[in-house]
Amino acid sequence: MAMIPRGMVKSLNHRHKTTSVTLINYHFVWIPKRRKKVLTGNVAIRLEELLYEKSKDLDCEILALEIMEDHVHLFLSCPPTRNRSRGWQRLP
Repeated sequence: MAMIPRGMVKSLNHRHKTTSVTLINYHFVWIPKRRKKVLTGNVAIRLEELLYEKSKDLDCEILALEIMEDHVHLFLSCPPTRNRSRGWQRLP
């Protein structure tokens, strides 16, 4: 399992509520079909915009995002009320 280098990730802040403290982080990796190198230029810029918009809609915070030509790494923090399989199914 690859580790994210120190300094590449925002500080991991716990979410404080009235009766709980949580820290839930997810690491997602997406790969285009046949790992084609299509995530460049305007496509990469638009993908980044869409990921930030979607994370804001889901009340999640992107801690690290790396868009390579042939894959994407996304490390984010979400509240415990967020169901990751439902919310992130609708990503661009």
